[in-house]
Amino acid sequence: MALPVRVLVVEDDPDTRECLAEALRVLFRFEVTVAPDAATATEVLQQGLPDVLVVEVHGTGGRGLVLDIRADPKMVRLGIVVLTGMVLPETDVLRALGRVHLKPVDLDVLAEDIRRLADTAPGT
Repeated sequence: MALPVRVLVVEDDPDTRECLAEALRVLFRFEVTVAPDAATATEVLQQGLPDVLVVEVHGTGGRGLVLDIRADPKMVRLGIVVLTGMVLPETDVLRALGRVHLKPVDLDVLAEDIRRLADTAPGT
């Protein structure tokens, strides 16, 4: 995988979004783009695919975004890390579509998953 790893973070809470993005930039040297919701993330994805999508699924429209990505042949292999603050019945479905991390996330484990997914991203 060419460095830096490109990550799109989709999180509706502005403080969490910026803290997570800054931590991924500073601690792990990832190239991070942020979006507050699925609609904005879709616009960003149309401009070019990151190596990995990190998406909060509650409050952002993230569930629909993940399902849309998995249905799109151009994005089906995009690495996805799902963030959630609660375990719901659909958590198992989300696990089938990407890696799931419960909040608060362990940044080292999250970064390891991002690197692993980036290594298997299309074009690597």
